[in-house]
Formats: sequence, C-alpha cells, structure tokens
Amino acid sequence: MSTVWDDPELGEEEVTPLPEKPLAAPEISLNPEHLERLAAEIIERVARQIVPDIAERIIREELARLTAEDPE
Repeated sequence: MSTVWDDPELGEEEVTPLPEKPLAAPEISLNPEHLERLAAEIIERVARQIVPDIAERIIREELARLTAEDPE
C-alpha cells in the first residue's frame, strides 16, 4: 500500500516541520465560579449536539412501533 510518504512529487520544502518544543496548555483558572461556568458551557454545547439526534431516533422508533401494532 502506498502512502503520502512514498509520493515522489512531495518535496521536503512542502512538509511542515514539527515545533521544537510542545505547545503550552492554555492558562486555566481554578476559581470555582469560573470552572462551574466553563463546565456549564461545555455541557450545554454537548447537549445541543447530542440530544436532538437521540430524541429524533427515539421518536421515530416509537412511531414505527405504534404504527406496526394492530389497532385491536
């Protein structure tokens, strides 16, 4: 199997060098109020991305189950 490393058209000048030292982590405040606000923002962002898909799947499954049942 061929990879980009095997591509003769890529010259060394096109390869981005690695940084000499690792990037520093951003400063994080250990202030409880700041951490609480940051956690709330992250939780809300994740919920807004995940909950609609889960809710749609549950609703579709329930509708399929209800429409498949006999009306007796």
